[in-house]
Order: sequence, then structure tokens, then C-alpha cells
Amino acid sequence: MTSLSSFSGWTLIFVASFRIIIAIALYSAHIIHRNMYTYWNYVLQTLFYVILAYAFWNRQHRHRFLLFNVLTTYVFPLVFGSVFLVFLFIIILVDLNGDLFVDTNDIINGTVDIGRLHTGDTVIHVFTLIDFFIVLTSGYLEAVRGVIIDYIHRLTYAEYVRFLIWWYVSPFIPMVAYTIFYNPFEEYPTSLSSAVLIALGIIIGVVVMSWLYLAVSQEDKQQSPSSYHPTHTHKKMRQLTPITQNIQNIQNSRDTKIRRGPFD
Repeated sequence: MTSLSSFSGWTLIFVASFRIIIAIALYSAHIIHRNMYTYWNYVLQTLFYVILAYAFWNRQHRHRFLLFNVLTTYVFPLVFGSVFLVFLFIIILVDLNGDLFVDTNDIINGTVDIGRLHTGDTVIHVFTLIDFFIVLTSGYLEAVRGVIIDYIHRLTYAEYVRFLIWWYVSPFIPMVAYTIFYNPFEEYPTSLSSAVLIALGIIIGVVVMSWLYLAVSQEDKQQSPSSYHPTHTHKKMRQLTPITQNIQNIQNSRDTKIRRGPFD
């Protein structure tokens, strides 16, 4: 079992376990309803934490090492953006239509009082942000920065553009999937038009994902200012990062394990 040094795997295990318990409790209380996007978001985020914990724990194995990097590169921006979109949007929606609390209580046959409903709303909308920051501050943010910087350093210009498109578009994918089955403007009615709400969502998404990209793509100040910028063609890397060295070790090794994890 690998040591959990730079990234507290125990913190990730705790958050994943906590969210599973909350999801089971909500389901047992008949509070989770498929027509509410909030619960789609919560369950999918919980699944991300569980898979990420699996990938990190004992990550010497080749498939877990690669899974960890894929989740961090492609799924992390989707989850992060979705967390912020839901957190900020629910503030706007409830402010525009306070009856959403009452309507939600009617959906569950009036079996939960408003106070308990507010508590559940806090767990679903606010705790999702809190536990995400707990994971980030436990060391995962540095892991993300290492993976992202190393990844974009090896991209061509065209690949870099495609990655940026994914970075900004991915947080909206769960919502688009949700709209296939339900109309969010009917499930979350407000006085604003659908066009205005869509525009607000895009603005929030662009601002949040731009801030995130700046947070995880900035190189160490001791590095050359251009050392991690994408190039038009593949060139010899100026300096191998620990992540790249481990990837090369994996590719060159016949064994299924490597001696060190990517962030040890």
C-alpha cells in the first residue's frame, strides 16, 4: 500500500464515504427525486469521489495510475464546474422563487417541515462545495496542478484548443443530459425567461472555469515562463516532471507496478 504523503487519501475516502451515507439517507427518506437536477448532480459527484479514491489508493498499479490522471484531466473540470454552477444557480433560483421550498415539500407529500427541508437543501447544495474544498486543500489541488501542467506541456496547439473547449463545455454536459428527460424551466420556474437563465449559466460557467484554469495551470515561479505553454509541434521536453517520468516508467516496464506513485 502506497504512502499518502502529498495528497491525503484518507480525506478523499472520508468525503466519499460521507456522501454515500448522505445519499442513502436521502433516498431512504424519499427525498431524492429524479426530476430534480440537484440530486443528479449530487449522485454523480459522489460517484466521482468513489472512483477517484479507488484510483488513488494503491496507485502503483498501472491501470489505477492512468485512471487517476484521466479523472483529474477530464472529469475534474466537469465536476468542479458543475459544483459551482449548482451552488450559485440555486441561490438565484430560490431568490427569484421562494415557493420552490414549498413546492418541493409538496412533491414529497408534505412529510418534511420547512426547517428539515432547509437542512437537506444545505447538505445538498452547500456541503457539496465544502467537501470539494476539503478535498482540494488536503493536497488534491497540487496533484491537479501537476497533472494539468504536465499534460498541456505535451500538447500541440490543436490539441490544446480541443482541451480548452472540453474544459469550458464539460460542466454543462450533465445539465444537457438532464434536459433530455426533464424541462429545467418547468421544474425550477422563475420570473426570468429561459434565454436569460441560459445566459447567466454560461457567464457563471466561463468565469468559474477561467478562474479554475488559472489556478491549476500556473507553473512554478522558478520555472521558465514559457516552459508549459503548448507548442504547434511536438518538441523535446525541456525538463521531465515527476508525472512524465512515471508515465515513461510505466510504458517501459513489463511489470504492472511502478516503484513510486505519481505524487510521492
